Amino acid sequence: MFLNSIISAFNVMKHWEIHVVGLGYLIFLLIPVLAVGVSMGKKQCSGLGFRCITILLLPALQVIAVVGFILIVSPIMLGMAEDASWGLPWKMISMDPALCLGLLGCLLVVSVALVFIPGLGRLYSFRTLVLGSISLMFVQKLLSMFITKMDLEISYLVPGFWFITGVVFIAGVLSKFDLYFSGTVAMIIENKFDIKKGVIELAIFPVASVLGFIPVFIYGAWLA
Repeated sequence: MFLNSIISAFNVMKHWEIHVVGLGYLIFLLIPVLAVGVSMGKKQCSGLGFRCITILLLPALQVIAVVGFILIVSPIMLGMAEDASWGLPWKMISMDPALCLGLLGCLLVVSVALVFIPGLGRLYSFRTLVLGSISLMFVQKLLSMFITKMDLEISYLVPGFWFITGVVFIAGVLSKFDLYFSGTVAMIIENKFDIKKGVIELAIFPVASVLGFIPVFIYGAWLA
């Protein structure tokens, strides 16, 4: 089951609309990060303002970006359609705005909590896995209610122990790569250009977090 889910996930990720939405995810996160970098200039990247950006602003933006990504590509991930649903985020909001706001609020709490947990603060792929999986469970439950008229129990959306272990292991490996990638690129850019390390790490965060969608797609293949 796990191996089949991996194969199915990579087949789904070949879809061109997945790459387009992924690019939109990157742009959505990179624009505010670059704006912060320009505004800071050569100032010291420390203090309360910078901590608020890293602890509150970036997690909030990532939550919005991850939920938007999942909603748009969920029909493809779950095997319900061959095309992405670009209007699904707005449909969900219009159908039940309170529920959608509640989801965003819960995910924001989870995202900020992950920042404070020792050892997980910079595991970008793992954070994407957690946020993406919760979002996908939410979407699967809602779509089942509206399309198949079945109210799935949460237990039906949770895979077995070994499947979860495999997905978490993949996310952990990708996160370790994130740390190596982030540190290496930050050091190269810092040495070549007169840019503060903090700003560089902010810019690397969106790119590194994209890898976390790989285990999310594996989970999506299991749901499908």
